Amino acid sequence: MASPLTKKILILDFDGVITELNLPQDLAKATFPGILGRILSKCLGLVEDKLRSTLIKPLRMFVEFRSALRVLPCSDVEPFLKVADYPIYLASMQTGIVLDYFLRKHGLKKYFKEVISSDRFRTKEAQIRYIINLEGKARYLLVDDSEWNVSHLASLGIKTFLLKRQQKQTLFDVYFN
Repeated sequence: MASPLTKKILILDFDGVITELNLPQDLAKATFPGILGRILSKCLGLVEDKLRSTLIKPLRMFVEFRSALRVLPCSDVEPFLKVADYPIYLASMQTGIVLDYFLRKHGLKKYFKEVISSDRFRTKEAQIRYIINLEGKARYLLVDDSEWNVSHLASLGIKTFLLKRQQKQTLFDVYFN
């Protein structure tokens, strides 16, 4: 068993790291740059949180699933997963059924020790805390495309990497630099 100093755990986000879904929240931020986009994005999230009725959850799943049908994994994902030599978790705010479908369709599920979705934990912080509680002392490495997640989750004592796909960064660029 690896010592706590050498045991490494990699945590990857899904949308923006594994693939690009371009969901409505992302479209709000892209259409309305700056603070207005962040406000609209938060409003979309709040509406869903407040109205988690039998209508909103299936609608969200439909939108995510429709997006997942149309996109491919980023070209660096599988080569990167193949060379990673320690446990990899996927922590995503997408629904479990969408993640499972996408990962199985593209032969990526086998690379992940566990896939953690919004069905189980409603925040990225709760997902990361779950992994830390499960794995214990280790060096945690999170790759996410959200500046807020990267800065906020670093407070949990984990190393974070901001992946900027729009600037043509790959998992190899972020991880090995």
